[in-house]
Amino acid sequence: AYGIVSLRGRAELSRQVRQNTLILNSVGEGIFGLDREGRVTFINPVAMVLLQLTEDEIVGQVIHPLHHHPKADGTPYSGQECPIYAAYQDGIIHQVTDEVFWKKDGTSFPVEYVSTPMHDEKGELVGAVVSFKDISERLKSEELIRNILECVDEGFIIIDRDFKILSANKAYTRLVELPIEKIIGNFCFEVSHHCDKPCSEVGCDCVAQHVFATGESHSSTHRHENMKGEPSYIATSAYPLSKDSAGQVLTVIETLVDVSEQHKLETQLRQAQKMEAIGTLAGGIAHDFNNILTPILGYSELVERQLPPDSPERGLVLDIKTAGLRAKELVKQILTFSRQADQEHQPVQIHLVIKEALKLLRSTIPTTIAINQDVVDCGMVLADPTQIHQVLMNLCTNAFHAMRESGGELSVSLVMVELSAHDTLDNLPLVPGPHVKLSVKDTGGGMSKKMLERIFDPYFTTKKVGEGTGLGLSVVHGIVVSHQGHITVTSREGHGSEFCVYLPQVKVDENGSDDENE
Repeated sequence: AYGIVSLRGRAELSRQVRQNTLILNSVGEGIFGLDREGRVTFINPVAMVLLQLTEDEIVGQVIHPLHHHPKADGTPYSGQECPIYAAYQDGIIHQVTDEVFWKKDGTSFPVEYVSTPMHDEKGELVGAVVSFKDISERLKSEELIRNILECVDEGFIIIDRDFKILSANKAYTRLVELPIEKIIGNFCFEVSHHCDKPCSEVGCDCVAQHVFATGESHSSTHRHENMKGEPSYIATSAYPLSKDSAGQVLTVIETLVDVSEQHKLETQLRQAQKMEAIGTLAGGIAHDFNNILTPILGYSELVERQLPPDSPERGLVLDIKTAGLRAKELVKQILTFSRQADQEHQPVQIHLVIKEALKLLRSTIPTTIAINQDVVDCGMVLADPTQIHQVLMNLCTNAFHAMRESGGELSVSLVMVELSAHDTLDNLPLVPGPHVKLSVKDTGGGMSKKMLERIFDPYFTTKKVGEGTGLGLSVVHGIVVSHQGHITVTSREGHGSEFCVYLPQVKVDENGSDDENE
């Protein structure tokens, strides 16, 4: 019976050996075993091909002299300090991604390998199993990718699992405004987003973290401040670049594109669509309101005529009539904003209109506010003089309100500017050519970014109750657009505001007809 059990045990052992041999021979990576002295105990065919050694030449031999992988400084390791032995020295799995193995003919090739501790049935360390693969082709591909990335305008970086930047192209250095030596080896969240901790820990959508966790590509857009403290928008996308034998992502390639200008244009488009919708609504309401005002004003005038001059009721009727007339003026402003009021445009020497308005303005603004003017003859624009007058008065009134408590300087200038195709495409939606630029600048408290986004909305105002309707700037916007012009505003809290109105210049021929800049 003992002999039968022994035979069965030997047969089972033989079966396991054959099975293990089949597994070793079918694996696509090189595999060999090491004992505690660093001698090779077994090797699979793939490893023999890669090392150009036969089984008889390597089994039983110490692995180190056969393929002496050097240190980072180029000098060879000596004996047991080689990292390939770390698994059975420390008892933990050791992974290396940038080593070199040597072939029998003296040539070398780059490898990445995993050294796994091997235990006997008592749990004692008896050696290690090393699996490795030739990464020459991958490194060639990565080098090709790096060469290609240097030629593109998008910023590219390669990140490891610790979020450290391993590589970056020139476009990325320009994007973050840093030299390459201050980028490589630093954390991506510090360089790209100026954070002191990973993006995911500060509430941002970290694309690299998503790729490391799921192995799937991911994209997101971040808002942050550049080196000058100005807000910018960066579109980022991340993709897995390399993985270990278990399929875990080791490195990620991330692309970064500055989309601030695109975001600005999208914001302008949304604002234009919103203004158009509000204008249509306001025009309809204004017409209906006008129909209501007509009998109020008409009947109040009839009653006024029938009452004696000394009648107490006459004063009440006059108050009704005054309120109706004020409402009528409000309707006119709404119709101007919605561009549904009749307007007559004619060639106008705009500098004369501006100078006339400034004379009237000086008498209404306190002496604590200095008025600086630089108004020159800029030719003619096709405009309604009354509405241009209204534009300047409204802009200056807003500037006055911003400085009425602490005083300041109000600067008004009128100059001619030549807009190029570049200006048209990148900054202003205007036809290239000569334009008149009206600038109204104050030294008041300035406005926040949220306030700037709503500055031209009807009834949006920072004034107190009783100080205004909030229609001033929306009316200005409507007038400027109806003149085929454009208005911009720049402002920072504590640094004042500046409004710039651009109107196309026109030339008048000898017959008196106008030739508008097309």
